[in-house]
Amino acid sequence: MLVVADEWFPARGGLSALNRYLCRALASAGVDVFCLVPGLTDDERRDMEDAGVRPIIALRAPGMTEREALVRRPVLPDGVEPDLVVGHGRVTGPVAKALAEDLFGGTPRLHLVHMSPEEIEWHKLDGDSEAGTRATERTAIELGLAAGAAAVVPVGPRLYEWIVRDLDDGITPVVPLDPGFDQVGPDERAVPKGERRPLIMIMGRMDDARLKGVELAARAVGHARRYAPDADDWELLVRGTPAETEAETRKKVVGWIGHRTARVMVQAFDPDIDAVRRDLRRASLLLMPSLVEGYGLVGHEAITMGTPALVSEHSGLGMLLTELAPRESRSIVVPVRDTPKDAAVWGHRIAAELRDRPAAFARATALRRHLAARWTWADAVERILSAL
Repeated sequence: MLVVADEWFPARGGLSALNRYLCRALASAGVDVFCLVPGLTDDERRDMEDAGVRPIIALRAPGMTEREALVRRPVLPDGVEPDLVVGHGRVTGPVAKALAEDLFGGTPRLHLVHMSPEEIEWHKLDGDSEAGTRATERTAIELGLAAGAAAVVPVGPRLYEWIVRDLDDGITPVVPLDPGFDQVGPDERAVPKGERRPLIMIMGRMDDARLKGVELAARAVGHARRYAPDADDWELLVRGTPAETEAETRKKVVGWIGHRTARVMVQAFDPDIDAVRRDLRRASLLLMPSLVEGYGLVGHEAITMGTPALVSEHSGLGMLLTELAPRESRSIVVPVRDTPKDAAVWGHRIAAELRDRPAAFARATALRRHLAARWTWADAVERILSAL
């Protein structure tokens, strides 16, 4: 497989993180995986090679953009021709289609779907007419890239339902990619040693603060404080704000919480996966209250690490948890109705999780073990390979 990516480490978000997991799992399954990228750091190259993935650097002429470089014929080892070219959504899907058709003689193509533009755009933009135009255009692109692929691979059950309904060409196979729950880190997780101040964490780009539920999370924390005598010790970490906007973001978050003395930390987005995992290891609770979320990889990451989490029912992750662990997911998957009552609902759940943190970590550990036994990355790629 020749996988087209615009980066290896996820500086731009969840799409790149999922590509990394997918490539690693395919390589572990015995597939010869070549990943075409605009460039690599030494750390990225080591990480890729340690995973058994072979890096291919796009050829870039002076004045050429990264996207333009990806469309040039990649220099593969002698005798190597791809059996499949893989692209991700509108990011690298067009490049994968061009490479497969123009340079590799119509080689079959996999198209991964990471979002439904018709859902996302209406929540991101204030102007209805602009949102409608953008949603229509981006949906047409996504469906156009899906048509003619050897298989369309939507990430998670929510996107699977959407693409099966809207593609509806009766020809293109649709194979869901449900990310594996392989365990990360030590088998036992407990309240971080010596921690007197529970850390609540949310990741979300502040340009999508409403869509990602950052405002809802902050208001819910403010509501939860009413029921917790130790709430003054809580800390809220917001990770993902653009660089040099941390102070402005913190002011907004404190305002949403409604307590000037609230302990709020704001950090810029960090592409270092280890940095995100360090935050999750020290967190007592991860919040993912998205209004709409194609999948929700940060919530997935928390679960595989055994960190207590609350995730939106309007996410692919929430749907998958309900399918794989219907009983256990009742305490994790939380409704989001986009009404003022949401802050109260989430606030009560936050207070309950932090009221007895040892019990919350015990539930998280039990859920992690259950899911790891039910569905792994090996299972996920085997489904794709079997369909092909």
